[in-house]
Amino acid sequence: ARPGLRPLRRQAGLSGVGRGPGGLPPMTPRPSAQQQAVIDYGLRPLRVTAGAGTGKTFTLVRRMAALMERHGVLPEQILGVTFTNKAAGEMRERIGALIGPAASGLWASTFHSACARMLRIEHQAAGYDRAFSIYDDADQQRIMRELLKDEGIDPKRLSPRAVLGRISAAKNEMLHPGDLAEQAADEAEQGIARLYQRYQDRLMANQAMDFDDLLMVTVDMLRRDAGVRERWQRRFRYVLVDEYQDTTRAQAVLLGRLVGPERNLTVAADPYQSIYGFRGADLGNVQRFAADFGAQPVACGGEIRLPVEKGVGIGAQRRRC
Repeated sequence: ARPGLRPLRRQAGLSGVGRGPGGLPPMTPRPSAQQQAVIDYGLRPLRVTAGAGTGKTFTLVRRMAALMERHGVLPEQILGVTFTNKAAGEMRERIGALIGPAASGLWASTFHSACARMLRIEHQAAGYDRAFSIYDDADQQRIMRELLKDEGIDPKRLSPRAVLGRISAAKNEMLHPGDLAEQAADEAEQGIARLYQRYQDRLMANQAMDFDDLLMVTVDMLRRDAGVRERWQRRFRYVLVDEYQDTTRAQAVLLGRLVGPERNLTVAADPYQSIYGFRGADLGNVQRFAADFGAQPVACGGEIRLPVEKGVGIGAQRRRC
């Protein structure tokens, strides 16, 4: 096995351990009819449209458990992704409560944490030392101030934060320095592209990445190296993503590289709850889901709407075309 990538283990003792009636742990709330439709959905791409209060995480976690208990999927073959470390921790706790110690093999993390973990394992393919540094905002601004000084640019006229914001936006769109230079409409934009290139050169010389690089370097590695790509596609045969409406284009491209030809991807999204537009979140990812991931037309583009629960009455399930 690849160093750092443990062999997939035999699944043992998942079915029915510590369960009450219906295979659920004692005192576990039963899913609604709409939530159960998501849990039972087949092994194909699925977009779940679910607003606040509809139990998205509850449903995704039970879908993970169903994959293991009904379809024999190993915990190590599942990747669960969300947007905060707190939410990832909650996802791990919930799946652990459902399936017990076997949940330790399942990855539940943020996009950035998952990429950092992959890059530590595949550092040679990525072109970095295993102990590469991850620069925070202060590190990035320090480097950019030095570069602006080298270029003879007054930081009061063009602030390090402004340049870094432009670079971050480019990385969220998977644009490299050369791409930005080609798109530049004037000398000012050419200057940003030049600073971007020098910034990346400095990071590489220091064997460092910023947070946006964690995604971009991972995507580039998976695109460039078929062996690495196929290894991780075999590892993560089932990927589930919460809050998909807050993904950037780079994150959607990353998922496209990870899920492999089987396209076993489940996403939960609420287009009305996107809160990361200022960080490059692209609502178009939700609209393009069927085109990007080949959702089966039998489910109207692979979308199920979860209505908000009000008391004991729950609205009828709707499927959209």
